[in-house]
Amino acid sequence: MKTSSSTSSSPRLSAYLAALLASVSMLALSPVQAAAPIDRSTLQAAEGGYVLADGRTLNLRVLSRSVEVNMNEESVERWRAESESVLISPDRRHRLHLHRSSNGTVDRVSLESPRGL
Repeated sequence: MKTSSSTSSSPRLSAYLAALLASVSMLALSPVQAAAPIDRSTLQAAEGGYVLADGRTLNLRVLSRSVEVNMNEESVERWRAESESVLISPDRRHRLHLHRSSNGTVDRVSLESPRGL
């Protein structure tokens, strides 16, 4: 008696789907690695005033859970520290990069904005 190809491939397909389902399940259940804690003292060393490449002034003040950013003496915004060298704006559209010298002090900052802004 001849078996059809769909019947003979069915156990292989079932085994493949079972393996795929198991690997996806393990991926979904695996713990997500937490980001490394941010060294607040390194951030606090960056407090102060800076001048951006376009001439705007910027003042930074480190708080317990955020960093206050004041640009051109306008309103103060609370930015989130992604790392000791990158701050994220409240709307998550801008990044402020803290460029450090060889001794670890911030010697300049740069603002990354989406194109068209």
